[in-house]
Amino acid sequence: MNMQTRYLYLLRFVLLVTDIILINVSFFFSLCAIFGVDASPLERSYKNYLLVCNLIWFFTSNLCGLYRNESLSQIVSIYRATWRAVALHAVIFVFYLTFSDNYTISKPFIISLYIAMSVGFLLSRFAGTFFEFVLYRHFKVSKPVAVLGKNQTGLRIAGYLEKSQNF
Repeated sequence: MNMQTRYLYLLRFVLLVTDIILINVSFFFSLCAIFGVDASPLERSYKNYLLVCNLIWFFTSNLCGLYRNESLSQIVSIYRATWRAVALHAVIFVFYLTFSDNYTISKPFIISLYIAMSVGFLLSRFAGTFFEFVLYRHFKVSKPVAVLGKNQTGLRIAGYLEKSQNF
């Protein structure tokens, strides 16, 4: 069981907000890339898909555990959960479009959407990793802590603090 810290709260919030912004920007970027900037007639039919795309992201990220404490405790876990969520999002969104019997959405749009999302998530996660590295390296964010007691609780707390980068 991981202890909850302010760092995990902040990381969860930042990831959630940036992920939703990234999905929406990817959607509108793909819409403009495929149909041009003056895509107002097509935009009305695509607005419903934007809502569905966001709701599917909430579902898949929750299913893959992207914002859980266990995933947020290590950078590698964040990467794994992100790519699982993106892949599951693609599968569910394509299934939704296939079974909704509404063929107004184009294949090039779907392909460009997931290329934009993949590139965006890749850059986002690398930027987050770089920012965390700079933060830990140049600003003394770790704190020295002494744990007294040699009982099981003291050893468990000491083990957690040794693994954590904050202490």
